[in-house]
Amino acid sequence: MEGKILVIKKGASGDVIRTSTLLHFLKGDITWATHIYNKVFLPQHHSQLKRILSFEETDRILNENFDCIISLDDDDECATLATTIKSNKIIGVYKEDEKVVYTRHLKEWFDMSLISVHGKQRADEIKLDNRKTFQQMLFEGFGMEFNKNHSYFMNESINAKTITKRIGIEKRAGERWPTKSWNGFDELAGLLKVRGYDIFFFEQRNNIIDYINDVSSCQYVFTGDTLTMHLALYLKIPNVTVFTCTSPWEIAGYGIMRKVVSPKLATAFYKTKYIPEAVESITINDMVIAFEDLIAGKNLE
Repeated sequence: MEGKILVIKKGASGDVIRTSTLLHFLKGDITWATHIYNKVFLPQHHSQLKRILSFEETDRILNENFDCIISLDDDDECATLATTIKSNKIIGVYKEDEKVVYTRHLKEWFDMSLISVHGKQRADEIKLDNRKTFQQMLFEGFGMEFNKNHSYFMNESINAKTITKRIGIEKRAGERWPTKSWNGFDELAGLLKVRGYDIFFFEQRNNIIDYINDVSSCQYVFTGDTLTMHLALYLKIPNVTVFTCTSPWEIAGYGIMRKVVSPKLATAFYKTKYIPEAVESITINDMVIAFEDLIAGKNLE
């Protein structure tokens, strides 16, 4: 696709990072509207990406006309912006008769979303049955075929600075998804220390760049379905990622991810309350085997 294009994607930082794969096939003069805190993650010197705007800055483009708007968040603010800005075509989410709706191009993805035409219950059922990655669905919506060479694009200053035998562990999870936090990381860290690894637990940093540098220092990463996972994928850091309540199938592992999926995933699937059995059904031994597979290059996705 070519021309003057507006991409609207403001959501969680990890979701914005994986959406950057669009830049593999969008050509021309691209503007990206996102949350102000996501601006730092996107590439600053990409030949096609001319502007990165926070939503507070989108008044700058109110009088412009775009060949196409690609609107990728299922909320009212993004839908309103997509409908307000002048364009020849909208792909994705927009407003019609005061209702948030979506075009057929990315129907496969939005049929599983909060604005699904099928309603939330059926949308969750479709999501549980889905076996395509987000990138597969995104690319197919534009008539393209995704492969593992279609890596993320990020701020060019973000690079791996590996410390040999350092394992980074992200045991935290956001308030919205408490079940994402696996409860065995402290015990696992003890076992890995005995094997001679330097264990580094990620912590809150005042500056996101400092946090990114923490991740970039690791030879391996353990995490849940978090921003840390997406940073590891961009930095090409082999990782063991735990899935307790979100879809493991939507995540493209680029051949460096060993997934550990809770046997009780369905009971906690996209539930915002803590479901202990989904967490406790993953054992320490499961994680040790996953790490051994990761080192050996077995069962990676």
